[in-house]
Amino acid sequence: IFRIQSRSLGAKEYPSANAAFKACTKASTCNGVVKKKSGKYVIATKSTKTKSTGATSYTVSSTVAVWGDYSWTVKSGYTLTGYSSDKTVTTLNAALAACAASTKCNGVTKQATKKYRLNTGSEPSVKSGYSVYIKGGLKKSSRTIYNTNYVWTVKAPYALSKGKISTVKTEAAAYTACIT
Repeated sequence: IFRIQSRSLGAKEYPSANAAFKACTKASTCNGVVKKKSGKYVIATKSTKTKSTGATSYTVSSTVAVWGDYSWTVKSGYTLTGYSSDKTVTTLNAALAACAASTKCNGVTKQATKKYRLNTGSEPSVKSGYSVYIKGGLKKSSRTIYNTNYVWTVKAPYALSKGKISTVKTEAAAYTACIT
């Protein structure tokens, strides 16, 4: 969990995540959005890796991937603490599957090509060349993500049934198809 430094928070509060994300995309100095304990959202210009009870932060450089029954926050240049086993895994799919099946695992760190470790910690720390996949909520939930300069609400399991339905090969292609 990334906490945005309180001294870097904007004064303006937004009633929803969507409103704050939209404001963040328009502010060249925005580095993320914070949901405060009050439930209001603010934009921020700096981030740290310390925890803040009751606050939820969304950093601009994070992406969200859905694999199996979980959403995963993906962040390059970081590692996680604590290993859930001494073994390494050679593929991302195998690592995510093992982590999803474990109640002790909170994420996966990619340390090198074909070298993934399952982690008990969920607090990222800077580590050049590494990438982390932090285990999030179950896929059967609602979450908001930022992709292709738009804010999207992801709800699963849901299917859209009106209008033209088409199939594309990747999630990125689906987002692009929606906005063109």
